[in-house]
Amino acid sequence: MSCSENPGSCTCGCCSGTSIETPQGEKNLPGLSAINYRTGTWAIFRESMLARLSSADYPALRRLKTRDTDDFSIALLDASAVVLDILTFYQERLANESYLRTAVQIRSLTELARLVGYQPAPGVSAETYLAFTLKAATGLPANPNTTAITIPAGTQVQNVPAQNQKPQYFETSADILAKPDWNALPVTAAIPWIPPGGKGLYLAGTTTHLNPGDALLILGVDRERWSGGPTPNEQWDVVILNQVNVDTTNNVTWAGWNGRLWHDTGSGRSSTVWTTAKIFAFRQRAALFGATAPDPNLFVNPNDTTSTSLTNLIDDSHSPWQWIGFESLSADQIYLDSIYSKIAVGSWLALDIEGTVQLFKAVSVGTTSLSAFGTSARITELAGDFADADVSGFLRRSTTVHAQSEQLTLARQPLDHPLYGTVIDIDVLRPDLVGVEAIAVFGKAQKLAVAASASPLTFIPDNGPDDGSENLTLNPGDIVTLIDPAPLPLNQDGSVPDWILHFQLLFHLLPPKLRVSDQSGRTGSVFAHLNSFTLLDSSKDDPDVQEFGLVSSVLVTTTPYPHTQILLKGSLANVYDRAMTTVNANVGLATAGRSVSEIMGSGSAATPNQRFTLRQSPLTYTQAPTPTGRQTTLTVTANDVKWKEVVPTLYEEKPSSTV
Repeated sequence: MSCSENPGSCTCGCCSGTSIETPQGEKNLPGLSAINYRTGTWAIFRESMLARLSSADYPALRRLKTRDTDDFSIALLDASAVVLDILTFYQERLANESYLRTAVQIRSLTELARLVGYQPAPGVSAETYLAFTLKAATGLPANPNTTAITIPAGTQVQNVPAQNQKPQYFETSADILAKPDWNALPVTAAIPWIPPGGKGLYLAGTTTHLNPGDALLILGVDRERWSGGPTPNEQWDVVILNQVNVDTTNNVTWAGWNGRLWHDTGSGRSSTVWTTAKIFAFRQRAALFGATAPDPNLFVNPNDTTSTSLTNLIDDSHSPWQWIGFESLSADQIYLDSIYSKIAVGSWLALDIEGTVQLFKAVSVGTTSLSAFGTSARITELAGDFADADVSGFLRRSTTVHAQSEQLTLARQPLDHPLYGTVIDIDVLRPDLVGVEAIAVFGKAQKLAVAASASPLTFIPDNGPDDGSENLTLNPGDIVTLIDPAPLPLNQDGSVPDWILHFQLLFHLLPPKLRVSDQSGRTGSVFAHLNSFTLLDSSKDDPDVQEFGLVSSVLVTTTPYPHTQILLKGSLANVYDRAMTTVNANVGLATAGRSVSEIMGSGSAATPNQRFTLRQSPLTYTQAPTPTGRQTTLTVTANDVKWKEVVPTLYEEKPSSTV
């Protein structure tokens, strides 16, 4: 059944005709981001006016029967509805701009803020720090006394845009002091060896010809300079090597030992501080003359056990018998068991018996023939500088003589920890860095290799539950990269402690959660102590990491050697491989965009609430000549700002006028 057949049963509303729907009421709930403040829209206004055409309140309109849109009367109502729609739209916008929650125009927000006495600051451009690289003459050495040049404020730089892209411009905000030798200041990656040191050291070169079991002499400067007196200085040590590892990549050799041998004259720990030390390798191991002498108890008369035919050589007062003078040693007359032609005057030798040693410098060296203790041989005779030394405890048969000393070259000792924290040690002494406000750090992220002695570790990826990645077992030799310095140990002053000592102090605690990335680039975590890893050198192909740091102060320190130390206001965000990291000190603040010079509008947006005083000198304009030849002169002051747009269109400025 259609609505036309039975209008009384129509429920769709199509037969209800037009109705008056304006004005509409306000229906706004609290907390809305926009409010409804319109009395109607174009369709509602139009329908309401059409409905009023048939209203009994307007009998004069009964004869207007048409409702066609092309009729002039209906078109007038439609145009009126459009006007009303526009008016109510702006009325609603004004209502929304009257409240802080619903306003979207900056001017509205500014005016609302002024109601409570707040004046917004002007907008400023994006800021960043720029690092400049300066070129210098080839081969010119670094010189801290060179005067820095000035990169003036307003210096413009731009990037190299990609295809179909526009360049990005930046301008320096202040003058920047710069030097070519500030481009890449090296970070301290190794330090001089500090005696007496730990249980090993790095030697320069890979041809030291050392092997486990060889003896090294660590000689302090005070013992080297001793030239007589009651007792020589104890600033020396003798060690027996148990590790010799050659590093061909860095051209160094690691020599390690378990402990130092005990001094026969003391502990070997001088009360004076070791200022420096030299390292010597003992190339010759010898025995004392008589070490292989026959036992005198072999020379016994079987018919008379109380006497022997060698009574003038054997001391029969002892039981068992001994060779006369067999246990009598003298520091100024040391006989070796053979001829050792490479032992020279001024070289060092040490007597060693079961881990107890005594050091001497050879003041004389000679060869002779000696017959004693039932044997004879051509031998080397030595005299030590400490002639009064008591060497009675060094038995002929048990004493080893370490001799033929050869000085080795010490290498700088690589640090056992990467670069992070707030302290950056520059490897050179640069007092000219005082006054630098910002630096740029460029380098490679520190890589770690699982130590050979470590138990298998577990790498837990960050997105494992989301992408289905499983945990990865890290075996000895596997590599990870440190990506977050937060879990790493740090001293209170922002410096990095020695990792080995730190582990020895805190080994009983639970292992920290280290933030790392695996070899495929996945980020994750590993729960492990630092001694479970060894530092791995980065390569040139590894990705670069870089950041800027604000300088708190620049210090000159002498520990452990004279160099410059930069203190930052905040910790570094990355963990750097020291050997691959440099610092650029030619750094300054810059803002995005380019300056444009204008008569009005060239103020600094960084200065809030700027005000400008208009000039009071009058501006004189002369009217262009008319066909009648008449001219008119007009003077305008700065207060007559309304003339600024009108006057130039009517008048021609005199060449002599000033603006």
